[in-house]
Formats: sequence, C-alpha cells, structure tokens
Amino acid sequence: MIGLDAIRKRSSPGARTWAAARIVGAARIVGAGLIVGAARIVGAGLIVGAGLIVGAAVLMVGVTLSGCGPWSDDDGRIGLTVPPRDRSPAMARQLDRSDRLDPVPGLVSSMSAREKSAQLLLVGFPGPELSAGLRALLEEGPVGGVILFDWNIGSASELAALTSGLQQAARRGGSRVPLLVAVDQEGGPVRRVRDGVPEVPAARTLGESASPLEARTLATESGRALLGLGINTNLAPVADVVAEPNSFLYRRTYSGDPDVVGAFVSAVIEGQEAVGLVSVVKHFPGHGSAPGDSHSGGVRSETGLGEFEAVHLRPFREAVRAGVPVVMLSHVVAPALGSEVPSSISPEVVRLLRHDLGFTGVVLTDDMEMSGSVGAGSAAVAAVRAGVDMVLVAHSPQEQRDALEALTMAVEMGSLPSARIDEAVTRILRLKIAFGLPPTALLPGE
Repeated sequence: MIGLDAIRKRSSPGARTWAAARIVGAARIVGAGLIVGAARIVGAGLIVGAGLIVGAAVLMVGVTLSGCGPWSDDDGRIGLTVPPRDRSPAMARQLDRSDRLDPVPGLVSSMSAREKSAQLLLVGFPGPELSAGLRALLEEGPVGGVILFDWNIGSASELAALTSGLQQAARRGGSRVPLLVAVDQEGGPVRRVRDGVPEVPAARTLGESASPLEARTLATESGRALLGLGINTNLAPVADVVAEPNSFLYRRTYSGDPDVVGAFVSAVIEGQEAVGLVSVVKHFPGHGSAPGDSHSGGVRSETGLGEFEAVHLRPFREAVRAGVPVVMLSHVVAPALGSEVPSSISPEVVRLLRHDLGFTGVVLTDDMEMSGSVGAGSAAVAAVRAGVDMVLVAHSPQEQRDALEALTMAVEMGSLPSARIDEAVTRILRLKIAFGLPPTALLPGE
C-alpha cells in the first residue's frame, strides 16, 4: 500500500486559484430558508465548500450532502435526502418541513410535454464552443443536461467560461431548471479535464496500490476542482468487475474482486458527494460480465444468474448503500436477468435495479449512439417506457432532436404514459435540487 502523496500527481496552477473564491454546490436559498447544496453549519459560521462565512449567528439550516442518498416514501414520492445517520435533529426537522411544502409536483404539472421530454436528455456537442445545434435545442426547450468531452475542453479558464455560457444559454432559452454539466472524470486514461484539477490515477492503479480512504480523499479534491469549473456531475466511478487484462475496461476498473471494487466505488461516491458533486455509477448490470465493447458492436453476456449475484451486482449494491444518486445502464444484453434486449431499454434490468437493489434515484442510459444501442429516437422512448429517467445522446444533433421529438410525440399521443414521464422528471428535479441546482421557480423573487 502506498501513501496518498505518492499516488497524487501535482495539480496544475489553475487548481489552486479556484479554492479561495469558489462556493461549492451553488448553495441556494429555497422558500423560507432551506439552503440546498453542500452547505454545512459549523458553530456560528457557515462553511460552503471552500468559502467560510463567519457571522454572529446563522439563522438558516444547511443541508449537507455528504453521504446523500435516494429515498422513496410509501406513497411513491421520489427524491434524495440525507441518510438518517447524518441528520441532526434540526436538520431532520427542516427536511420534514421541506417534504410537507414540496414544490416539485406543482412545477412538473406546469411543464409542457416538450419541456418534460427535454429534461430527460443529456446531450453532447462538437468543438470548444457552444454549437449551433445545441444552441437551438437550448433556445427551443432546454435539455436536462450537457456532457463534455476532450474536444469541448481547453484550459481551466476556457472551461469555466464554457460551462457558465451553457447555463446562461439555457436561461435565455426560457429554462426554469439549471443544466446538469457532466464529464467522464474517472482517472488515468479517462480524464476529460486536464487543467485546473488534480491528476487522479487510473482505477486499477488505485485498486492495486492505494486504500479506499485514499481514493475517497482524491475524489473529494477532484470534486471540489470540478465544481469550481462549473462541472456538477461526474460519470464515475466504474463499478464493473473485470479480471481480464485485455478488456477495454481493465484500467478503468478497480479489481477483479467484487469486494475490492465495492469498497473503492463506495469511497469515491462518498468523497464526491461530500462536496456536492453528483456521482454516476456505471455500467449496470456489469459490463465485466460480457466480452466485447459496446462502443463498437452489440455485446451479449452469457454469465449465469449465480455469477451475476456473486460478482457483478455486488459493487452496485454497495454503491446504492453508499447513496449513489444516479446509475448508468449499459447496452449489454443479459439473458440470465430475463432480458433479450440491451439493458438500456430493458424493463427487467430496471426492475432488478429498483426492486432487488432498492435504488430510487435517477436511472441514466449509456450513449444511445453507441453501436451496442438500437438508435436514439425509438430507443429513447423504449428506455423511458422501461423505467429509465434520463437518456444520453452524446454526439449527433439530429439524433438528439430525433430523441426529443420521439419522446414528445409519445407523451402527446399517449403511447408513453404521462405518469411515467412525470415520475422521471420528478426524479431529475429532485436530484438537481438536492445538489444545489434548484429551478428558478423555487427561488425567492422568481
């Protein structure tokens, strides 16, 4: 086991400039005084991320998202809150009060079919500047979120300007809901952001050479830096169990031992959410169960149910216990789980995640433009009908528009039940509120 200093690479200069000024989580005051974000009350001062506000008295109650997890009440309400072990009595009273004054149902009911459908999309775009295709989508009915890749990202200052510009464009388009802005910042070979953030080693390096506690510390440091640059969502950690060195996922996974993977996955989730960064665990129900790469073709798992239970599902169970707010579905076909279609559009796989693992947060697909998928328009409708909440369409403006139009038409024609899309939008809005991205309709004076 090596020390944290030995595996942590030196941060670039930009990583040191954001800390003193950035208020992590974009804490907002909701209604009569609910501070939503990564705020923490310490004595007579309020610590928000890296900023310290010291006053004679703090009259508001902050909601800390360290260890934040999903919940679903007996009456079917969906949301995210702090696990009971992390609640103070005052915080519990504030959470109970906010539940009784729940503004989300009213907001959902006020949205058009197109607005709801747009919230279900996470989209990408080419180049380092806002593309014409994405600008049009944002102006017509802003999507739920944007994913950034290497080609979108330059220096730390350029990235901060880009993320700010994306949120501004969504507001100009009439959006009442801020964007999720996501990256794949797994570490090692998969790191979209290079400037202004700590260099985190590959998952396999951490799994072999570090402890889960050290991985948690790195996740916290990286999460603070990403938030300072306007990134509020990380499509990580990877919970796949992979033992084959030739697998495309080998360096991206912590181990071939499900217990090791589960320990590191939980630690990374806790580290990221301690500072208010949304974690997305992937690729359910376990891409390590099948050979091949769904980026380049369809992938079918011949793994039996017993091995799924003993190996591939176990890290995801640990992720759910750790309070992960978002789970990404792979495109792997898994007959042992009762499904003959890609997991991203499989009702059986979603039921397994919801009912067996007890997950009540947001379910997101992997990119619907990957070769292992069935295409964006009809696939988006099939995914949401299967119980998915959010659909990733990462590249083509036409595919993104097809997905939006297909979802909107399915809702308007009744082939996609309105209750199902309302459920999905509700989960997405609750996720955003819990992580400091409340709709403008919930802010004072709006």
